[in-house]
Amino acid sequence: QPDDDQYCLRICRVSRRDMGALTCTARNRHGTQTCSVTLELAEAPRFESIMEDVEVGAGETARFAVVVEGKPLPDIMWYKDEVLLTESSHVSFVYEENECSLVVLSTGAQDGGVYTCTARNLAGEVSCKAELAVHSAQTAMEVEGVGEDEDHRGRRLSDFYDIHQEIGRGAFSYLRRVVERSSGLEFAAKFIPSQAKPKASARREARLLARLQHDCVLYFHEAFERRRGLVIVTELCTEELLERMARKPTVCESEIRAYMRQVLEGIHYLHQSHVLHLDVKPENLLVWDGAEGEEQVRICDFGNAQELTPGEPQYCQYGTPEFVAPEIVNQSPVSGVTDIWPVGVVAFLCLTGISPFVGENDRTTLMNIRNYNVAFEETTFLSLSREARGFLIKVLVQDRLRPTAEETLEHPWFKTQAKGAEMSTDHLKLFLSRRRWQRSQISYKCHLVLRPIPELLRAPPERVWVTMPRRPPPSGGLSSSSDSEEEELEELPSVPRPLQPEFSGSRVSLTDIPTEDEALGTPETGTATP
Repeated sequence: QPDDDQYCLRICRVSRRDMGALTCTARNRHGTQTCSVTLELAEAPRFESIMEDVEVGAGETARFAVVVEGKPLPDIMWYKDEVLLTESSHVSFVYEENECSLVVLSTGAQDGGVYTCTARNLAGEVSCKAELAVHSAQTAMEVEGVGEDEDHRGRRLSDFYDIHQEIGRGAFSYLRRVVERSSGLEFAAKFIPSQAKPKASARREARLLARLQHDCVLYFHEAFERRRGLVIVTELCTEELLERMARKPTVCESEIRAYMRQVLEGIHYLHQSHVLHLDVKPENLLVWDGAEGEEQVRICDFGNAQELTPGEPQYCQYGTPEFVAPEIVNQSPVSGVTDIWPVGVVAFLCLTGISPFVGENDRTTLMNIRNYNVAFEETTFLSLSREARGFLIKVLVQDRLRPTAEETLEHPWFKTQAKGAEMSTDHLKLFLSRRRWQRSQISYKCHLVLRPIPELLRAPPERVWVTMPRRPPPSGGLSSSSDSEEEELEELPSVPRPLQPEFSGSRVSLTDIPTEDEALGTPETGTATP
């Protein structure tokens, strides 16, 4: 009892079991009095729908909208280029239940920039950002063309979909989960800004994906064109193939074989449709779960794809060093078998836990591919079935010897019914950790972007990575020690650089690994250089 006759109940380390009604009873010989209060657990703010980048013409009205939940209802703050906004005759805030909007009237060039919405309550805070671009009438006509601009200005993604959280980023795009209002179905929206990728290239990706229809290819739903980019809406698959495998403590060879068969079936369909994917890698292999529990691999991301033109040489300058075929490294013409090489690399990784060509840097990785030098652990390789070993050796060869997708599907490995040995996924988890860190360094709007493979091979020894600054410092140097780059580094996703797993084997030429018809450990003679 304090001096002022007020009583206090203090609950330390509150948990959910403390929630509910609390009653205080005061009693003396003259009677009893009670009062009650309800104790509720605060919930940190969360966005049910986040704002979308907005593009308007000068003088038009711009509107950013979010839907936010939290307990107690969060306070909402709006910022432009990190400066707190206040309401005025030019800027107004509109709040309707859980939907919060920022409205900018009679926009001008000075209103362009990055806008941030921050929701805060006693349990925490959350923020999201979007960009406002204000164009003059002349600029809009130059960018889109008069007729085309009129067609697209009346059709915006936000008119048909609720836009939710970001679910992924790449060097040239980012993904958000969206919900179609008319059906209530979830989809993935891939935003491809023109500043990251030419609009003609983005349109080509959308057109190409729109004409593909196969169980092993990500389904296209529709596309929206904006003044400064393109949005491609596809089915939503949130888990990568290797992530699905790594959730288990072990995987058996038959599971990996089934997954690789689906990947090859998808590639076979693409080639029949005269499409080269040219960017097959673990991140572009997703898993869709059917209503009856069946797993279906979906090939995604056709940003690097090309339409096959028979009789004309085609080349590819970009790719992920770990998974590119030797013909991309050597800048010789690509073909259908170029997509088979990375399937062999992914299969090798899944079966052995070892990424076969990765080196201490990207240039070393490319040189390992050029020289066909594979990471080899005899004990691990021996644990595989004869057919699996034969498959790896069959597909990781020079392009003139490499089988097509149709021929690869006829390999004896896909004919056997044996379950095969079980492999631990520990090394797969380490691989995924490393890839997450690498991807965080090249994601859209970060300070690094992909560089062409030929440039990487020509670069001086101190610049041996496949990424480079998106905006070089004014001095023209590429050092990451400048103040401007240090500021950008602070904005990167917080993904720690993982430790490299120790590789206890040796690196050998693929031609030195005995084929399925030879005894392992017996040197080959008279073998042609791949």
